[in-house]
Formats: sequence, structure tokens, C-alpha cells
Amino acid sequence: MQYDFSDPKGLTLKGLTDEKLIRLVQNRDEAAFAELMSRYSPRVWRVVVANSRQRRDAEEILMDIWMAVWENINGLRKVDSFSGWLRRIAYNACNRYYAANHQAQRETAESDSALVAHIDQNAASRFREAQLNADVVEAVQHLPQRVRRVAILYYLESWRMKEIAKELDLPIGTVKTKLRETRELLRQAFGVEPEGGGIMSSGTADLHNTSGMSDMSYVPATGQEESEPEAALWRLPKGARARFGRGIINTMVLSPSGEHLAVGTHIGLWWYEGSTLSPIALWGIDCERISAIAFSASGEWVATGHEDGRVKVWDVARGNCLTQVERQGQVQFMKTINQLAFSPDGQYLAASGHHDYVVDIWNPETGVHLARLGDIELTFRGCSVAAPIAFSQDSRLLACASPPDDAERLTDGYWTIAPERDVIAVWDVSRGERVAPLTDYTKYLYALSFSPCGNFLVASSDGEESSILTVWDTENWQVEKEEQTYGGNQLTPAYSTAGTMQVAAVSDTDVTLWDATCHEKLNTYHTPDGDETRRWSFSGTQFALATAHELSVWTVGNQHPRTVAYNSHPDYLRSLAFSADGKTLVAEYPFPEGTFRCWDVVSHSQTPRVFKLPGEKHCLYASGSGQLHTTSVEGDAIKVREFGNDTPIAECGIKERPRYLAVAFSDAAQRLAYGDSQKNLYVWDIVREEIIHTFTVPETNVAFITFSPNGKYLASSQEIGCYRLWDLGRGEEIEAFHSHRIEHVAFAPCGNVIAGEAEKEFILWDIESSKTLLTIPKPAELAYWWQSGIVFSPCGGYLATGLERVAGMASAPIKLWNTATGENVATFEGHLTHILSLAFSPDGTLLASGGYDGIILLWDTKSVISSHSNQPPAVSS
Repeated sequence: MQYDFSDPKGLTLKGLTDEKLIRLVQNRDEAAFAELMSRYSPRVWRVVVANSRQRRDAEEILMDIWMAVWENINGLRKVDSFSGWLRRIAYNACNRYYAANHQAQRETAESDSALVAHIDQNAASRFREAQLNADVVEAVQHLPQRVRRVAILYYLESWRMKEIAKELDLPIGTVKTKLRETRELLRQAFGVEPEGGGIMSSGTADLHNTSGMSDMSYVPATGQEESEPEAALWRLPKGARARFGRGIINTMVLSPSGEHLAVGTHIGLWWYEGSTLSPIALWGIDCERISAIAFSASGEWVATGHEDGRVKVWDVARGNCLTQVERQGQVQFMKTINQLAFSPDGQYLAASGHHDYVVDIWNPETGVHLARLGDIELTFRGCSVAAPIAFSQDSRLLACASPPDDAERLTDGYWTIAPERDVIAVWDVSRGERVAPLTDYTKYLYALSFSPCGNFLVASSDGEESSILTVWDTENWQVEKEEQTYGGNQLTPAYSTAGTMQVAAVSDTDVTLWDATCHEKLNTYHTPDGDETRRWSFSGTQFALATAHELSVWTVGNQHPRTVAYNSHPDYLRSLAFSADGKTLVAEYPFPEGTFRCWDVVSHSQTPRVFKLPGEKHCLYASGSGQLHTTSVEGDAIKVREFGNDTPIAECGIKERPRYLAVAFSDAAQRLAYGDSQKNLYVWDIVREEIIHTFTVPETNVAFITFSPNGKYLASSQEIGCYRLWDLGRGEEIEAFHSHRIEHVAFAPCGNVIAGEAEKEFILWDIESSKTLLTIPKPAELAYWWQSGIVFSPCGGYLATGLERVAGMASAPIKLWNTATGENVATFEGHLTHILSLAFSPDGTLLASGGYDGIILLWDTKSVISSHSNQPPAVSS
């Protein structure tokens, strides 16, 4: 029986209060649960991001949280305490995830303290130094495989010989021998003698010695730079001046001819030229994020699958959408398309989802739905890896993941426990019959592929340490062979047109291409950043890989890939700040931890300078003077730096480091504040080097804190809750402010006015008089929806707010309000996900917005401000 998950109540649910909605969910109302998820997921996401290490981890944790909510919400007696209850579930989910999955990442970085020079545009001498740095790094990464790993650890990551020996399980003598060989190879390449424990120096540039590597490290490009500033202007929304970044990469596929690489992102479909890896087009910017791509065998069509369950078929030559279809019947978050496949004859297009075992099949030309195969009772598939699908060469058979016979089915609308493995189902497509259940599989499937002759089906698992490759004979469906000798925790098999099977074995640090027919290793590519957000595509003749800093394409048999150092598809950011001259925009990214990218506002270059800070819990601040500062938690101390300077200017020790820690810095008052999970909020005087205030808050933890520009006041909040305001001169709370129940705050440039957001309105509040200066009602469609960004213009005359995108919205709106009249003077729309950060340029003529889509948009506010310049600001700067 097919369970109907559609929501017949539609807009009725959207008008319900949280309390009524939660009561419906406790009565096992699926549609109400979907609406509750839509309302609270953005808030929960912020908790998860703050306490996870990788975006992929965060997505898995979010799913665990909502599963726990569904299973335990009947035990919630006080409905009005749902927010706190949900927050505790979120924190516990983060803890459980990392208790069971210890993950670590290292970032290859090279020291450089040239950021100040870069921001001041006086970096000519530094450019030559950075270029030589990049040459050295590239030389090390192209050393022979037998010495490369040791060389990278010693010269680029500054490991000691004993640490290398332990990590690689080598005798110390072997490590020394490999380093001697490395020195000789590098001497031949550069004509210089490398120094022990550090990158060599030459007569033309004094490269940094990694044995004394500075804390703040510049991450050099390892391949050809790809700036393409004109791409920053393609398909811009109305009112935008430029785009930085091209969106988070979700998937990518090489065209059958190898001439193009199609990259699916949060903002659309990017096309890259295969020979140069230069961007050539951007399609589909008005769609939900792209989660799957597939080419037809002829290359005539390309299909894109989207997060909202839609599938689009595009004419590659003309660039127009031929058909659009949609998966039906699933809960909203289960509708995401994660795998697409055309049949070789072009008659069928198949799609599978993220967390079920259902495959839908359409006619790609007409959009007619032909079949729904698989477990239509919606057994929940708990694996984070997409359920693979594959057609046989004659287009008759389709192989896909299926639940084992003992898997729990969905009953009366209740969720089930996900099975711990997949089996393989082989279907006769034309008859809609299952012809072969391959039930002896013991893990989750990662990839499936039929041989060109049709005699074999190969499958790979998603293994924690080493994956398994299994080949079946399609005549009798018996296992032909099973291998676990390729290494890598993810294997992607693919057949060439000649019938030779190639395998790409991907691990955290390497990609190895194998000829599986003779079990011969073709070549290995080392990916030193170990980035968990990597995406790849393997056609059997070419392999494409996107890491944190570069895009590479190999042709099988060629040892050297085509590589472009792009940094154009970074993950989402956490905060934004302009340099004092307004020419550079600095963005702080949580993945990888401590990454800062500096975007050129003048040239719109798509190749930012990338810097790395040690520690965790990083924050970026812009003072009234324009100086940028950062804070980071390093061991048992919080350190403050002028951004671009390796040496900390202040350090605050933490006696007992709490599990959760919020930090804020005030340059004007020379104070540092931090809050912990024990209801404590501390204010540290940097000059006197002592704690001058200790406040106790009723909430379970302090998650957000911020100083006023003049350093007189401090605002604090729990993860999901209302802000409190503290008078640091008197050392006490300003209780009148908390009564307004404000979420999200911003101080005016003068420091004596604070803007906050309540459920139905924005409030401008005078701190000294404890009076409301202005109330701005939210538009009806935005009432009860919280903003995710709020900032004053430098003159104080305008307030910008960014909304968390909700169902039914084409994009997340950014609204600009006049603080004298409360008038909405401009609305900017361009982010397909909710807004994470907003920042004005020093002169107020540009507004930068960063979203979860991984892009930054620069909005032109000059014309708006000039047209309202005759009105005096309500808030003085």
C-alpha cells in the first residue's frame, strides 16, 4: 500500500500557532510535522553548525534531530517549552554523533602575514613571494608517490620526523631516507638546498620557514589560477552589483564527450569547458538547489534533480528546459532527488530520492510518468549516501537499492528504524517486474554499473575503512568476484566503451584510479586538504574532482590532471566585514574551521586570497576605525589578533574550558567577553588582564554575545531564545530590554541604540532612556518568521534585515528600512536559501549578503540612500 504524505491542509497549517501545531504532531499528523520542521529547521541548523565540524556532518545530525523529535515528542508535556526541548535534542545529537564518529581534518597551509599589505593594495613585493610559495608547494605535491606523503607532512605541514614515522607506520630511518631523496629532487628543481624542517629559501625571495610556521597561514593555490571576473556578473538579480562564489557544489558530471563538466550547486547549473576548466554558462538560477545531474548517452540532453523533488530535462544545444516533472507522495524533506539516470536508448529517465527506496521513471521528452518501482511503503533509508540506480546497455533492466526483507515498514504514519544495509533489486523496466533480488549484500550501496556487454553488474559499498567491490553474472545472478583490495572508503566503478572496468578509489587524502580488469594502479592524486565536502564524477575515461581549493580533471592514462585553483565554490560563510578602504570583503567560513577568504570588491575576481587561523570558534569583527580583528579559541585560551598579523594582541586564559563557548571582542573598550554552558557570562579587561564582570544568566547556555560599538553595553542570548542587555559601567542587566522578547540584535554606530526583532515587529530602542524610538511592523507574510541577519548602515539612517527563506518564497528577501520613518525603502531578492550575514561598506554604498547557498551578493545601496538623503536619520552615527 502506498502511504499518502501529501498535505491537504496547505495554508491552514501555516496560520496555526506553534502550540497547536505541536499538538497535531503529538497526534502523529505528518503534514503538521512537515510544517514544524519548516519553521524550526533554520534555527536548529544554527545550533548544528556551531557544534559540528563539516557540512556533511551537520546535514546528517539535522536529520537525526528530527527523527528524535518525531520519536519522542509525545513525551513533551509542556508544549511552550518546545524550543528549549528541541535545543537540548540538538546538542545531544551533536555529542552522540562525534562520540561515535571521531573525525579529524588537517588543512595544508603555508605561512604568510601579507593580509594587511593586501588590504592596503601595497602587495607587489608580496605577490612574487606568494607566487614562489605556490611553485614550491606544487613541486612538493608532484613528487614521486614513494616520497610525496613524507615530504608533504615534513615541508608543508611542519610535522616532526617522529610524528611522521608514527603516522605512516615507518621506521625513523626510512623517513630520513625519503627526506634525503626529497631534498635531492627539490634541489634539482630549484637549485637550492632545503632547510631542515622547513621550506627552502632562495636568493630571490625569503620564503617562510615552516618549522616556525606563523599561526595565521596563507593557503596558496596549487594549480593554474582561474579568476574569470566576468562570471561574477552573470545572471545577477536586480539591484546586485556582483556575485562572489558560485554556490556550494552538490554534484557534478562529465559530459559523454568529455568536452564539458556540469556542476550542480545551490544556485544553479554551472558549465565548465573541459579542456580549460573555465566557466562558460550558468543555467537554472530560478530553481531549488540542484542535487543530481545526468547526461543522456548522446549528450543531447542533461537532467537536473532538485531539492524540492522536481526534475528538469534541458536541451544542451539550446539551453532551454524541455520538460519538468516532480516526485509525488513523499514527505517534503524526502522528496530531494539524489540520483538520476537516462536509459541508453533515451526512452527512460529514472530518479531516486535521499531517504527512501523508491525509483520513479518518466519519458524524458514528454514528461509522462511511466512507473514507480521499489518499496512504495517508504521504508526509511538511513544512509547519507544517495541510493544508486543504473540501466543495462539494452535499456531493459534497471538496478537499484532496495530494503532487506526484514526491514520495518511504515505503519499508520509512524517512522521506522532504518535498516543497516541495502540489497539490490533488478527490475524489468517495460514489465515493471522484479527479476532478480540480490540479497546477500551486507552494506549500504554506493554505486552500481552494468557492463557494456550486459553480462555483468558491478556494485560498490560505502565503507568506513575499505569498500567492497562485487561483480555479478547477469545470466544466473551469481557473484562472479568480490574484492576489497582497492583501498579508499568510497569506490566508483565505471566501464569504458571497450568494456574495461575502471575504479576510482577515494579516501580522505587520496584518489587512486585502477584498471580493475588487470588490477593495475593507473595513478594516484593526493588531496592534502582532506576536505569532507569533495564531489567527483567518473566516466570510465575521465575523472573530475572538486576539493576545498581546486578543480581537477584526469584523462585515464595521463598522470597529470588538468587543474585549476578556483576557490569559487566555497561552503557557506559565518560572518562578513569590509576592510577600512572598502576594497576588500573578508568572509569567515566554518568549513574548514578557521578559513577566511578575501574577495576583491574592485576587480570582482573569483579567486580570493585564502587565510587559515589555528584553533576553533573563530569570530570576525570590524571596529569603528575600520580595523579588523579576529578571536579564536586555542587550547585553554582565547586569543585576539589584528587580522593579518600572526601575533596575538591579547590572550585570556580559560580555567575550565566549557563544552560550548561564545566569544565577543570590543576594540573600543579593550574588552573580551565569553559565555559558557554553565549560565556564566564573563567580561575580561585586556589592559588589566583580569575578569571585571561575571554575570549569571537564567538560560542553560550563552550562545551569542556582542558588544556595542562604544563598548559600554553587551547583548547576550541562548541558542534559541531572547536577548538580554548588560550595562558594563554599572555591572548589571538592563531588565527592561528583556521584556520585549527580542531575537537577533544590532547596535547602531553610536552604540546607544539597539535594534531588535520581535515576532511581529522590529524595535529601535534607546538604551539610556529605556524607551522605544520606533516600531516597524513586519509585513504580514513575514510575521512570526525570524530574520537571520540585521545590521545598521554606517550613517545610522538605515536598517537592513535578511529573512530565513520559508516555503512558498522564490528567494530570501533582504529589506532596507529607513530608521526615521520605518519605511521599507528597498527589497533585494537573490539568495535561494536563508541569509546568514549582512555587512555595509564603510561609505554605505554597498550591502554584502552571505547565504547558506555559498555565495555573497553585493547590493547597490547608493541610489537608495541618495534618494532619501533629505530625511535626517533617527539614529546618529
